[in-house]
Amino acid sequence: MEAGCEIQVGKSFLKVGERLKEMEDSTKLLNDPQSLRKRIEEHGFALLRGVLDKKLVLKAREVVVKALHEEWSVIDVKNGDLMDAKTKGNSKGFLLTGYKPITHHQDVLNVLENKELAKLFQSMFEDIPTTFSNKWVRVQSSGQFTDAHSDFFRFATCAGGLHVCWIPLGNYTPRDGTLAVCCGSHKLPGY
Repeated sequence: MEAGCEIQVGKSFLKVGERLKEMEDSTKLLNDPQSLRKRIEEHGFALLRGVLDKKLVLKAREVVVKALHEEWSVIDVKNGDLMDAKTKGNSKGFLLTGYKPITHHQDVLNVLENKELAKLFQSMFEDIPTTFSNKWVRVQSSGQFTDAHSDFFRFATCAGGLHVCWIPLGNYTPRDGTLAVCCGSHKLPGY
C-alpha cells in the first residue's frame, strides 16, 4: 500500500500510513510457537502467509465461485475466468454460513479444518484445537463491507481461549476489501 493514498473502510476513507496500516507479517515466527502466541496476546492477531497449501485454497475458492455462478448467476464470467471472477455489477454479497453444500464441501473443509493449521494451533496453545460444526463463509461484492463489529459477543459463552482465523480464498488488495483489525482491541474491558 502506498503511504498517503486513501482506502475506503466502511463508510470512511482513511489515509494509508496514518490511521490505516498494513498488518505486521508474523510468518517469520512460524517455527517459534511461543513468540507467535506472544504476538497474538500483544496485538490480538497474527498475519501468517503460506501456512495453507495454495492449491487447497484455490480448490475451495472454486467451490464457492462455481456455486455463486451456477446457482445464483452473480459472477461476471465475461471479464476473466472463474478463478479471477468478481461479482456482477450491483450484485450483493452472500452470507453462506450454514449453507452446507458449500461450507461442508470437502474441498472447503480441507481449508477450514486444515491439518497444518491445526498443528500450528496445537504447537502454540499446547492443546488439541477444535472447530465449530457451523462454518462462517462470506462473500462481499465490490464496494460492500461488513460494518465494524466484534465477534466476541457471538461467542461470549465459549470465548475463553477462542481464537479464529480469517482465510481469504484468493489474493486481495485493500482496494478489493480485506480484513481490518483494531490492534489491541482484545484488551478492552469486557473482552
